[in-house]
Amino acid sequence: MGYREELWQAFSDRNAPRALEVLKAHPELVNDVSDSGEHVFDEALSFKANGDELVKFIATRPHFNIAYVRDTGATGIDDLATYTDPVALGYFINNPIILVNKNKLTYVTISEDLDSNKSMLKKLKQKDPNSEQEKTRKYEAKIERLTTMLSMIREATIRYALATDDPTWLQRLSNEFDVLSKDLSDGTNVFDLAYAQGKTNIINWHEGRFSRSSSAVSLAKLQTADQAFQKAAQGVTQLQSQKLQAEATVLKGLHDSQRLFLNKVTEIVDGKASSLSPSPIPA
Repeated sequence: MGYREELWQAFSDRNAPRALEVLKAHPELVNDVSDSGEHVFDEALSFKANGDELVKFIATRPHFNIAYVRDTGATGIDDLATYTDPVALGYFINNPIILVNKNKLTYVTISEDLDSNKSMLKKLKQKDPNSEQEKTRKYEAKIERLTTMLSMIREATIRYALATDDPTWLQRLSNEFDVLSKDLSDGTNVFDLAYAQGKTNIINWHEGRFSRSSSAVSLAKLQTADQAFQKAAQGVTQLQSQKLQAEATVLKGLHDSQRLFLNKVTEIVDGKASSLSPSPIPA
């Protein structure tokens, strides 16, 4: 049996120490993929606490590629989020490749997983809480780990933006979430650091946001005022129309009354005139 076969046999047997032994002897296998499409790192993560040393060894190899994509479409970052391992994430936190996952921020990937688990926990608690205590504890623990990972990747993204003076990272963060106003782990603020370090691109982008925001607010106010005016004008027009219609109804009523009165008078006059006419002279 070759070393590759021995490695995957160790994974199949759930024998983390043996898998680590094989990899130490043949570290070139840290990027290996099984015949069924499983990745070495994904298998190592699946050991959870029992595989800590195995995960650390793989993650710290200089040639290990965390940006792998399995046949299923899952990436190394997806696997990290699935197994919710903050310690494993920490091995890559200073590597910018970890910041993007399938053309979107890794922050977004982890945030979506966090929201999904919160939703599942909420549904679980709506059932009988006594019969679901174990599952509830597992979800709560997973949510806690994902929250930690989210804070880690947020800070890594912001610090990389500062290091490169590239505001596009901050732009993408602000498009998805309102996270820029929160302080970093050391109590500093991204924009305070940008000014202190003379990060011109970030400063210009930050100040431009306020200009665009002010213009947008002014435009919104004008649009609101215009809509209010249009609504008021329509209201006045409607009231005027209703008033004119009411006046026309009253005038029509008066006209009809007068016409009836005149007809009555005419009938009376015609009747009197007939009674006063001379009787015909007998022949």
